[in-house]
Amino acid sequence: MTQSLTSRIEKIKLLITDVDGVHTDGSYFCGPGGEYKQFSAIDGLAYALAHIAGLSLAFISGRVSQATQIRARELNIPQDMVFEGYLNKLHPSVSYTHLTLPTKRIV
Repeated sequence: MTQSLTSRIEKIKLLITDVDGVHTDGSYFCGPGGEYKQFSAIDGLAYALAHIAGLSLAFISGRVSQATQIRARELNIPQDMVFEGYLNKLHPSVSYTHLTLPTKRIV
């Protein structure tokens, strides 16, 4: 890895991802018991490693879903870092300025 790439990577403090189609295959199932989504265990491991590396983590989703809330809790993503109901992921009402970002790298 080049020094330039390393220095750019070290500047990353926040990882925000969509949910449906990123952490799932994009499908969901509805039934009498509610909505179900299939999440990837591999993505869960990646989020755990990102957390260990000191990154702040967040979800933003166009759908409001209890399954997303449950998955966020499993991945230790705080409630105020889960943005639901935003089809436009760059919507001006989504403010990331309140987020507390790590000040030092955790190895």
